[in-house]
Amino acid sequence: MTNILDIFKYEFILRAIISSIFCGICCGIIGSWIVLLNIPFIGIAISHAAFAGSILGILLGINPLFTAAIFCLLTSFIIGPLTLKINLSPNLSMSIIFSVFLGLAFIFLSLIKNNKSEVFNFFWGNILTLSWEMVWIMFILTIILILFVIVYNRKIFIILFSNEIAQSVGIKYKAMFYFILGLCGIVVTLNLNTIGGLLIFSLIVTTPLSAYQLARSVREMYFLSSMFGIISCVLGLVVSYYLNLPSGSTIVLFSIFILVICRLLSFKQGEKVL
Repeated sequence: MTNILDIFKYEFILRAIISSIFCGICCGIIGSWIVLLNIPFIGIAISHAAFAGSILGILLGINPLFTAAIFCLLTSFIIGPLTLKINLSPNLSMSIIFSVFLGLAFIFLSLIKNNKSEVFNFFWGNILTLSWEMVWIMFILTIILILFVIVYNRKIFIILFSNEIAQSVGIKYKAMFYFILGLCGIVVTLNLNTIGGLLIFSLIVTTPLSAYQLARSVREMYFLSSMFGIISCVLGLVVSYYLNLPSGSTIVLFSIFILVICRLLSFKQGEKVL
């Protein structure tokens, strides 16, 4: 037992565990929106946009998270008009954007001639290298998300149920939709170092899907999705540390394992997954 608890002696482990908790909560909340709005492809589109942006930042010698955030927000505000004005299916518009940014990512990657180790940190994630500054930023984002859910809970619920009803009762659906997409982009950007650009979308989708199997209300789904996210992140981090495995990949595998268990225990056995 003493050897197991030795992990908590290291400051970088404590930073990683605390950030894992914030990561789990953030991914659980925005993942619930994504799953209930039936736009799971947004996780893929935005995560690859963030990955392309981070590589461009490395290439230009500026903060990779800054360029990743710009690419994510740009993607969010491109998806909105494509979906709402051109009347294109959200998943179709996101698949187009995904293809564009994936192509840009590999073009930028090919232009980097020196050491590419920093690129692969954003590729797979490296939660053990997070600074206290980044932990505090993730804490602030978590508080903002929780407050947003508390203040706009009724409006969010109506939007998740039906955008037509939301518009008919005077809710500014477009503004809320854009804001939700923007929050998704920020969460993905700040978790590039945690899970990695190519894996974050998996955590965003699998934890709320797990919660959906057991939840009987949106509030329960928020709670269970966040809890499953925290469990996946913390267990994945600890196991990856002791077995010397990539932390991002291990976290995602734990989230998928939880999804399988929840599906087996689900009272919705006769229904589709969603």
